[in-house]
Amino acid sequence: TFSLHQYHQFLDANAAEIAAFRGQQRTAFAAERERWAEAGEFTRQESLETEVAETEPEVVLPPNSEAVVAHLSANIWQVLVKPGDQVAEGDKLVILEAMKMELAITAEEAGQVVALFCQQGQTVVAGQVLLAVEPTAS
Repeated sequence: TFSLHQYHQFLDANAAEIAAFRGQQRTAFAAERERWAEAGEFTRQESLETEVAETEPEVVLPPNSEAVVAHLSANIWQVLVKPGDQVAEGDKLVILEAMKMELAITAEEAGQVVALFCQQGQTVVAGQVLLAVEPTAS
């Protein structure tokens, strides 16, 4: 059974050791963040966005179509549609993979896929156009 009183007694009795450990932990984490900064971990996203912008051709959307974009920087794991496919609102269009997690990009409304601007295995950045959908007239 948990006793809050006993827990507070434990904290009081071990306060010096706990404070020393937390200080050591903060120092180690600060050193780790410094190593990350020196290795460029905090500037890689900027570099990736610049690299993609320089290597990807400018996207020209077909008339009457709407862009479907990547919500985050990731790899294209699967492209589930092709030009000419009819899609309903909520249909999965593309599956992105980032940090071993999958994120489905879905159709915001019904329509026809009119152009693809991505392929399986490609790296994309947040906001990059993946495909174009021409909405179905309501």
